Amino acid sequence: MKKQNLEISLTNLVNSGKVESLTVVLKRITDRRKKCKNLLYSLDKLLLVVIIAMISGYCSFRGFETFSNENASIGGAVSRSTFQRVLGNMDLTSFKTHLFEWVISIVKANGYDFDKSIVSIDGKAYRAHNTTVPNNTYSLNMFIQDFKILLDSVTYEGRKTYEIEGLKKALNNDLIKLVTADALHTNQHTLRHVIGLGKDYLFASKQKKLNLELELHGSEIEAGICNDKLITLFAIEKGFNVTTTYNKSYTYKSKKILKSGKKGKDVVIKTCFNKTTWDNCGIATMIKVEGLYKDKKYIRYYITSLDSTDEKYDKRYIPKTNKIEYYEKTIRERWGVEEHHRSIDMVFKEDHHYTKNISSATFFNLLSSFTISVFRLNGLKTTEKTVKRFCNRIPESMNLLGIKECPA
Repeated sequence: MKKQNLEISLTNLVNSGKVESLTVVLKRITDRRKKCKNLLYSLDKLLLVVIIAMISGYCSFRGFETFSNENASIGGAVSRSTFQRVLGNMDLTSFKTHLFEWVISIVKANGYDFDKSIVSIDGKAYRAHNTTVPNNTYSLNMFIQDFKILLDSVTYEGRKTYEIEGLKKALNNDLIKLVTADALHTNQHTLRHVIGLGKDYLFASKQKKLNLELELHGSEIEAGICNDKLITLFAIEKGFNVTTTYNKSYTYKSKKILKSGKKGKDVVIKTCFNKTTWDNCGIATMIKVEGLYKDKKYIRYYITSLDSTDEKYDKRYIPKTNKIEYYEKTIRERWGVEEHHRSIDMVFKEDHHYTKNISSATFFNLLSSFTISVFRLNGLKTTEKTVKRFCNRIPESMNLLGIKECPA
């Protein structure tokens, strides 16, 4: 499948009427403050200030204050406490919905075909230090794999494994046709849920017994070398079923100190997980990838619901003559979405900021993701270089957003 490209000018799209101006979209976001005559700063102006500030590399409430004082012509000189009070308690659902619908409208205006889109899903932990909530907070982000643009985000609290339930909520998005994810989501319940919604998947698999059974009973379709990797495709018969069991033991280190001063003995608890039956999971193809990394051989397995046989291959995604190249490119680009989280951590310093307000942490995560998506829409792939290039350059930053001049 030929990669779809974005070659757009937001200013031209806005002038032609194909896409709404960002200033119009910001006015639709719900303001939770009571309506009164004494409001000095409207929510849309505050949001415009922080978006341009993020483009310039200011990524904290104190940084927003510094930026607004240096560039008072945009929205006035706003204090840190005002930013913290208004943006830390805003309607995040309305903020997320309107901004990312605007991003999707730009992609559609460029002629992108969402029927052929591949959506990558990956989780991100917040560094929010909330003493009242014992659980960690995570976001499950969905990216358009071709451009690394954020499509949607789901926030949840609890353990890392709760990401599995977050994926089921994320799949309700109608724009998702083919979803890729890491091995955390390779379980029979998630696979059946994806198939039940009429969608396709391509997941990494670390289920050793499952991989072995699929390799033994599957029929080899094709094998080839692509980018120094040996890739082998195995066709899995419809209705294939295998039952796996796992026996594991855990050692709990004793914290008890005896009267003699010696530490207590460690306790070993043996557990046996229930049997897992992999029927009705829609596994049609297994991909085996072999390669070298730092002179060490590795083997990776991936399972997908896409049929790769010559008679029934999925024409929406898989080219008939280049199946090996297609799967290698899809798997490589799936891991490329990690660059998005690296940019949030390294450029926008998310992991350096601690907050007791979970809403503030979620707001900064969404704002950072939106800023990176704006860079991607304008064909700017390197976040760090882009921030240095547009730092404190207000006209150029507004041109990135498709805005001619500051709203009155």
